[in-house]
Amino acid sequence: MELHREKISFQPARNAILKKRLYSLGNGKNISPSSRVRKGKKDLKAVIQRVKRAEVRVEGRTISSIDRGLLVFVCVEKGDDDRIINWFADKIVSLRIFSDEAGKFNLSVKDVAGEVLIVSNFTVCGTLKKGTRPSFHLAEEPRLAEGLILKLRDLIEERGTRAKLGVFGAHMEVELINDGPVTVVLERSNSANQS
Repeated sequence: MELHREKISFQPARNAILKKRLYSLGNGKNISPSSRVRKGKKDLKAVIQRVKRAEVRVEGRTISSIDRGLLVFVCVEKGDDDRIINWFADKIVSLRIFSDEAGKFNLSVKDVAGEVLIVSNFTVCGTLKKGTRPSFHLAEEPRLAEGLILKLRDLIEERGTRAKLGVFGAHMEVELINDGPVTVVLERSNSANQS
């Protein structure tokens, strides 16, 4: 083993060439192995709708409902963690998509004393790079995803806004009145490490 290390130490130029071959992109930029694996990957993703009301039913029974507020369809992706969930909670509560007296988007759901209805929806993570049937391989394992969805609900409530949930993993009927319509997609890429 010592001989092997010694041999490598005397070939710095060759080692550099091998490293460049392993971790270079077509444009000549070098990247680390981990960033190559995660290149282009998005973290937790949500589709947010401003609603006059929204309701979730399972097997004909109403599970959750809100009046004025935000309906959030959210998908937890593999690798998401508490940091991402905290960022999302801050964004959802602070998102200024409610109109002020001048008709401009200046108010948040908290400002208008609205509520948030969170519906876990793995299809939001679907990709259509190939074919016409979406792939959901980016979606997190259900046990881990459900835990992060619950944490998102708790964090939103800690920030002073009432939050409700659908039923994780269930076949749900979601009825809503989109106010506007106003719909935004919220996602955070790995490169966005700032708060």
